[in-house]
Amino acid sequence: MTIDTPSLPTVLLVEDDPMLRRLIRSMLQGAGYDLLVAPNGEVALTMAGERAGTIDLLLTDVVMPRMNGFELSGHITSTHPETSVLFLSGYADDSNSVRAGLKTTRHAFLLKPFTKDALLEKIQEVLVSKLRASRTSRARCPGSSAPRSPRQCCRSWPERWLRSGRDRPRGRSPGP
Repeated sequence: MTIDTPSLPTVLLVEDDPMLRRLIRSMLQGAGYDLLVAPNGEVALTMAGERAGTIDLLLTDVVMPRMNGFELSGHITSTHPETSVLFLSGYADDSNSVRAGLKTTRHAFLLKPFTKDALLEKIQEVLVSKLRASRTSRARCPGSSAPRSPRQCCRSWPERWLRSGRDRPRGRSPGP
């Protein structure tokens, strides 16, 4: 007998600072997310292009060499329209270009530095917000050509969170 378990959200993490990338990876792995990790936009685009399944969230630094987070999010969401975006930056107060980009985008933002709890709460907020917005629309379930509502879709893990009352994947409690 096969048990159908909900798949956990897939997060594409893009951060050019190696130490911060390792720290965020550790935070997200501890919370049970399925991770794809890239050091820059070019690698992220390659990973997204090779990905057969969905990418639920692009978690990206805004200020990176060669390709900033705004450019990356445009590329990723054009090929993976199901992907929500959460921008990270420590420059929002000091950089006119970052402030302008955040004003023109409809995506979420988290200011660095942040705590593990703040990051996990913001990710949950972004993912659940997308689920709630999609409840009125019909979406295509991964691996199916038929339109299905989020409740019918195999990727409806946030719906199960909402019904179960849990506030984190796998019910993990917040940590330091």
